[in-house]
Amino acid sequence: MCQSRTHQADAPYPTGPDTPFYVYHDADRLLEVHLHEPRTPARVPERLVHDIWAQQRFDRSACAVGDGRRLSVLHPGLLNGHGGPDFRDARIDLGEEAYRGDVEIHVFSGDWQAHGHQEDPAYNRTILHVTLFPDVFTGRLRRADGILLPELVVFPLLQTSLRGLLYDFHRLESGGLPCAPMWGRIDAYETIDWIAGLGRNRLTERKSELANAYLTRPETEALLHRRLFHALGAEPNGEAMEELASRLPLPLLRSLDTPLDAEALHLGVAGFLPVAADELARSDRPSSDAIVDLEQRFERINARLHLAPMARSRWQFFRLRPANFPTLRIAQAAALTAPNGWLYHDPIGRLTTAARSAQAMEALTELFESTPSAYWTTHFRFGKRSRGERSARIGRPRLESLVVNALAPAVLLVAEQQDDPVLEEAGMALLRRCKPERDRVTALFEALGTPKHALATQGMHALYRGYCRHARCLECAIGQRILGATPGG
Repeated sequence: MCQSRTHQADAPYPTGPDTPFYVYHDADRLLEVHLHEPRTPARVPERLVHDIWAQQRFDRSACAVGDGRRLSVLHPGLLNGHGGPDFRDARIDLGEEAYRGDVEIHVFSGDWQAHGHQEDPAYNRTILHVTLFPDVFTGRLRRADGILLPELVVFPLLQTSLRGLLYDFHRLESGGLPCAPMWGRIDAYETIDWIAGLGRNRLTERKSELANAYLTRPETEALLHRRLFHALGAEPNGEAMEELASRLPLPLLRSLDTPLDAEALHLGVAGFLPVAADELARSDRPSSDAIVDLEQRFERINARLHLAPMARSRWQFFRLRPANFPTLRIAQAAALTAPNGWLYHDPIGRLTTAARSAQAMEALTELFESTPSAYWTTHFRFGKRSRGERSARIGRPRLESLVVNALAPAVLLVAEQQDDPVLEEAGMALLRRCKPERDRVTALFEALGTPKHALATQGMHALYRGYCRHARCLECAIGQRILGATPGG
């Protein structure tokens, strides 16, 4: 930001604030231009603060919340592109206590109040508020349930100047990367090999994030169950789906008699049964009969299990296509655990057998053949019927997402447990059979050519997050080749 003022040439040069300045001569005047940081940093984009938190670009050794408790960030969480808190499933240590939940990000503390979060139950799982700058509200924020919210102010902890962070942010947000105009100078096969290698590394890291190689078979099944549910819920409802899987372990589900019992128990524990009166009133007679049957089943089963339902506010419908509504996804997940579902009997053995198959994707599709009850062929949620009938089965696009986020990492984990390099390669091959992902990150690399499969897009994400975002060009094979190919380099 700059500020200018004029002076007569014969007047003594005024002394001013200790800020950088330039003086220009214009006829008989002097023009003094001061350059300085803005006094009120109101134009800082909130997305920049998201990036600071996601990349942990601050002094983590000095983190403490307002009451003095030491803060350790174990995992910053997953960015939430839908309604609700900004980051889901974060893990922190605060003082002597461990917490897992949501993180909300703002430029100023008062934005929490301005956005009405103090009255919204969807924010009651927020475990930390992160603000760039403090204000009169700092240290005084409460959730809708009355809990005082721990708060971290990151501006004093920044290890790069705010101006530098803003420059990097706007440069990347404007599209393109600094090296993009020079990609034509290097051999496309070299970039493909580099990106494919990063993709393999990222997949291996995902496997390592799941667990180590020393889990028992039941523990590995439970892990697969949770991660599969998380992937089925996708970004807005993944954490809630994983919690649902944790509340309904496979040994319990294997005690149920019918697929409808499994569906009723899942929907009931998720908090969707009993159905609200207004939703039931919008239903036709066959639909209302189906709903009442599910309610009665849940009441009968839970009379002996005494499971506490989840809060409905845990589930997001906002900005979702109907096919991704959590009610339908829960019904599809329940079908996988039912007596005729894949997770009911030897899910690990059946998964690895499918992965080894010459027609692996077709074999995996067969694992997902079980479908929810007929109600879901005409509904996406409880209430009004949808137009026409359709299959309620998990479709191929969602199946490929499950391969990337749950199935392939699980296959790699089992390969490590069994020391089986053939199975490890089968896990990698699964990603080469999936279509490439399309998102903001992969769009940055379009000039390198269209990726042919999901393994390549995994590599692009690893390249962007591990190298491009941190300007590690000299450590990147593409950057090294560009610099080596530059005349005089």
